[in-house]
Amino acid sequence: MKKRFFLLMAVIIIVSAACSLPAAAAPAPTAAAAAAQTPIPAATDLPATLPPAPAPTETQAVPTTEPTAAIGPLFTFSWVKLYIPTAVAAGGLSDVISAVANSPDVAPWDIAPMHEQVPLSGYPLANTFHEPRLYIYPVQDFIALDSAFADRVAELQGILAQRPADPPIVPSLPPWNAGRTFYASPAYVDFQNGSGIRFIAQYGQAVMPINNHELFYMFQGLTADGKYWVAAVLPIQHPSLPSGVGDPFPADMDAFIANYDTYRQALRADLEAQPADSFTPSIQLLDAMLSTMTVGPTGP
Repeated sequence: MKKRFFLLMAVIIIVSAACSLPAAAAPAPTAAAAAAQTPIPAATDLPATLPPAPAPTETQAVPTTEPTAAIGPLFTFSWVKLYIPTAVAAGGLSDVISAVANSPDVAPWDIAPMHEQVPLSGYPLANTFHEPRLYIYPVQDFIALDSAFADRVAELQGILAQRPADPPIVPSLPPWNAGRTFYASPAYVDFQNGSGIRFIAQYGQAVMPINNHELFYMFQGLTADGKYWVAAVLPIQHPSLPSGVGDPFPADMDAFIANYDTYRQALRADLEAQPADSFTPSIQLLDAMLSTMTVGPTGP
């Protein structure tokens, strides 16, 4: 119930700030709840408020490994094939999504070329805010729909070429009408015909505690030939975090909002100190799975 109330209030506040979300009616909030609805700017507008993790000083890199059945069975979809550990998923389904062109009736975050989505089945987490899914987009088809997308491709190419230890902003797909409220554990993962960056994140439209319901592992990568953008959104949880379902608001919301950056920095340091296999699913297993990917047409 709290989650539905919180999201409804976030929508109302963003409407009042002249955003494009539809209006919705709701009762007047309490002072504490109203204070919680501080809007979060779009992901590309968020300031780099989080300092680099104190250790390691150089960004971790996950090396490419030869695909092997030892990690799990091989699954071949329309534009991607990879080995999926049985502890991560039982398989997946290729879902080719039709193109959505730019028009006055289409929200900017809905514009996309024909692309493939691969929802994973048998995932160890259920009823999370995000569904476990891979996304594969043809780059030139996306640029044909939205020429500004070329700048995002160039930005990601620059990050993957230079591999900064802690990039403040990572261009990402799929597009969301939300901003990144938490970011931790960046690392570069090479796959069989490209490379990408992964991190742990939470997105939202308002200030709220970082929690297991909304936290996820995100991967953003490009094939070496620049033809395909591959993304992964995979829910992830850690036992140190609150569930995010039915949790009460912090007792003093004003203090929570005022100290939000300090809270995020401390939480980031704590999560980055945890063993990779203390997360569900294991970060190490997710890295290993994505390192086996080959992206591009796989059918006849």
